Amino acid sequence: DNIILEECYLPNSAYAIWSSLVPAYRARATSNELSDAEQTLRRGYEDKTRKPSDTIWVSSHRDPVGSDFSFLTKWTKELERENQGWYSCHDLDGNGVVAASPVGSLGDGDHSNEHYVKKTYYAIPLLETLPKGQRTKVLLKLLKHATSELQRDHRLARAILLTMIEYKCLDGEEGVEAFRYFLCTIQSEFIYDCDEACHDREEDLDDESHIGVNHVCTDWQKFTHAVSRVLQWGIRQFTEKHAIVLSAFLKDVLTSKDWEEAEDLHDIVGWNDDDFTMAKDTPLDLVNTILEGLSRLCYQFRCRIWELLKLKYSSSSTHVAETNDRVHEELYATVRSHLNCRDVLVSMAESVLKTCPATPVTETMGSLLVTGLALSSIDPLVDHAWYLNGGVEGRYIGSKAHVHIRSLLDATRYADKISYASVASEKRLHQFRDHLGPIHSSHKIENDEIISNLFLLPPPMSIQAVVRGLFLRQLVETNEAGCGYGDFMLWTGNAISPLDPMLYEHNMNFPNNTSYDEERLQDEHGHILTTDQIKARYDLSILMLRQAWSLPWTPSSHDSFQTLFRKAIRTIALVANRHHFPLDLCLLINSFLSRDWWPDDRARCWRYDCDIDVLQGHLALDEDVEGDNDAVNDVTMSSNTASTGGEEEVCPKLVQCKGCRVAHACSKKHMKDIFHEGHLRECRCPPMRVPTSEDIDFCNFYLGGGSVPVASYDISIDKGHADEAMDEGGGSNEDGDDADDDWESIGSHEDGIVTNEESKNASVLKYFESKAYKVQKREEHAFANHYAYAE
Repeated sequence: DNIILEECYLPNSAYAIWSSLVPAYRARATSNELSDAEQTLRRGYEDKTRKPSDTIWVSSHRDPVGSDFSFLTKWTKELERENQGWYSCHDLDGNGVVAASPVGSLGDGDHSNEHYVKKTYYAIPLLETLPKGQRTKVLLKLLKHATSELQRDHRLARAILLTMIEYKCLDGEEGVEAFRYFLCTIQSEFIYDCDEACHDREEDLDDESHIGVNHVCTDWQKFTHAVSRVLQWGIRQFTEKHAIVLSAFLKDVLTSKDWEEAEDLHDIVGWNDDDFTMAKDTPLDLVNTILEGLSRLCYQFRCRIWELLKLKYSSSSTHVAETNDRVHEELYATVRSHLNCRDVLVSMAESVLKTCPATPVTETMGSLLVTGLALSSIDPLVDHAWYLNGGVEGRYIGSKAHVHIRSLLDATRYADKISYASVASEKRLHQFRDHLGPIHSSHKIENDEIISNLFLLPPPMSIQAVVRGLFLRQLVETNEAGCGYGDFMLWTGNAISPLDPMLYEHNMNFPNNTSYDEERLQDEHGHILTTDQIKARYDLSILMLRQAWSLPWTPSSHDSFQTLFRKAIRTIALVANRHHFPLDLCLLINSFLSRDWWPDDRARCWRYDCDIDVLQGHLALDEDVEGDNDAVNDVTMSSNTASTGGEEEVCPKLVQCKGCRVAHACSKKHMKDIFHEGHLRECRCPPMRVPTSEDIDFCNFYLGGGSVPVASYDISIDKGHADEAMDEGGGSNEDGDDADDDWESIGSHEDGIVTNEESKNASVLKYFESKAYKVQKREEHAFANHYAYAE
């Protein structure tokens, strides 16, 4: 049996791999260790000559897996460090000139910069001596052999991938065909279950134990990580041809297991456990591996753009004009690569929305897409390595972002988006200036189209739509994505409105468990929060959003109002100017205008099926629109198509819920459906209800500007009012009475009393427990029935 195992699994020794693949300029780090291996080799592989202190680099017939492959880890770390220097622009000097690198001309066969000359026992020709095209073909054929069923040597395959990263075999226009061959090779030889011929099984056989075929092999896991690193580290120019090849490849993999694009999205909505088995049998692990590498590559390009802009506008540059000329070409090439990566992520997200059912496997895929699109639209993180080397699963992006990226525990983050909507762009410009560092006096960054479209304006509408669709179709696990729906909308500069039903969904905005990192569980004072406390803190931010939404008009909140309201303000201003009205009088008149006097162009039907119809219409529209191939034009125009409540939009005629005044429906029938789905429980409780005086007092207490509420109330269901509301298609309230009186109960509850000694976190949780959660605890959340239901 042992002989059979050795015949089916005889991997290459570390010495053989080192001799043939490790570049000469990296060999010095392991040359001393190899001296012992060479001596062992020359003695004829005699085990008796080995000493316990010797490094075992050569396999023998008695020890086929005994080689020491630690040099692969060292090699990976060196490549990681060099890649970090690249996206941080350490390869450029202060005037934008490309600095010399140790790889330099070695990739083209010139040995003038070699630091160490390898002398191998096998006398294998060095890869540096081969032309780039021939070297790439050799490596791809060797990769095909190493991953084939004949060999299955994933240590060798991992070393080949590191070599391809070393020589940038897939980079630029000349690397497109190699990239195509690489993807096909990985797909054809990608395994999903262990064939029991692996390093881990060989070690465990000594203990007379048995590993099932579904275990994760260490060698295989490291190999898949290297596949992701090939995209992340091995491509410095991601061209449009790269994007076309990768998009076609990913779509082909999705449809390789009888998953076809649905003609009607309603056929695949909801969580269906029957699809889970089919999902396990599809090569989605390969897709997720590639998406992880692509997302990190896109983020790296954004970091490099950031650093190039710093270099371009740095006041320390002695020759500003010359520096701009030198940096200009590199900057625009990086912008093109960034946009191409982003286009692939958007295209893949659209394919997932059209094709994939909601399962745990596809949920991971959707989470990776949301992470990539989020990080491609915000300022680079404070700690790049936190994401690039560790990923975001179980961790919160907001904990490593800049100060202006406000986390979900920030109670006023949504409200400030309303209160300071008109000054948000100016504030964002100042933030960008501060982060960019000292700027030369001759430059005006607000006139830079790259800065405006990539950093100051919201992302294109296509990104907003697919991210919303992924959350809507339950294809995102917030714990894996590192952010929620509200986080994405806020961080990327999109408009925030209480008219969006997805802001009220807890499972779309934070995980329903405590498996994320401690930084996410800590409040501003460093206290660890429970899941219930996070839930209450988030609801408090929604309550403050509702309060800010109900406040009168001010110049700083002007942009948060609907299009017709802003037109009315403009008309009043023109009349006041013509008749020489005082400015104070004009502002006073504006403050008496109500949002409810005009329909809001941002309102949408809250019925789940209608939301799916809107998503399907967007996906169908994208198929009919021919994309612009010019990436520079794309960066100039893409963000201008973002939804900003344009003047040309026509407000649809919708039915408004008279209780909460934020829920809308296409018709009275749809409003009844929304009530049946659970909205009636939600709209009479905070944070969805119209803020009462008690809600406002509690918000002031939390912010430190008011007294502590002395009691809370237990809300009971008014069956008669509920029936009336459903019959009228959204509540009667025809007499003009304040909706607060309709929905507020008078039954006091002793458990709701809070004192000054209690922490704010406990007070917030107790408030929402008594006002909302106790009423809702016997039923699921408002829209949860849709996610478990498929017609």
